[in-house]
Amino acid sequence: MDPDLTTARRCGTCSLCCELLAVAALDKAENVPCVHASRCGLGCAIFDTPERPAACSAYQCAWLFNESWPESLRPDRCGVVFEPFAQDERLCFTANVSLDNPEAWKTGAAAAAIQKMVGDGCSVIVVVGKMKHVVMPEGQTPAGVWDLYEQAARQAWQ
Repeated sequence: MDPDLTTARRCGTCSLCCELLAVAALDKAENVPCVHASRCGLGCAIFDTPERPAACSAYQCAWLFNESWPESLRPDRCGVVFEPFAQDERLCFTANVSLDNPEAWKTGAAAAAIQKMVGDGCSVIVVVGKMKHVVMPEGQTPAGVWDLYEQAARQAWQ
């Protein structure tokens, strides 16, 4: 889904997802800056071209699609890229944290957002490099949340 069609928000100079997330079509590993996003803070060099992989076009950064979220939650400002995922009609989030600020999810706007998500009944899987943390509301179990995450991931890659 192209964010330009669904929201007035734009990535602009933010390219944190291009650093944190793997893109198989580009042979790009997690936590390695994408070569196409290294245009001195100008965004993706292949954004509007046929070379842009379908995985990048379909990517859903939560900040782009939640216009009620404050500017302070823009990934390059808070140090966290939030991704929604749903399984069995339960909304959950992944919080991919910049290795330049591995504590970003514990402070400021990102911490407040995670606290609100959990308060609203959503689980959050926080990914900091190779480490993963599960933050969840009462009544949920880490194993249950992880199962939802893995099911959603399997569906996304089918």
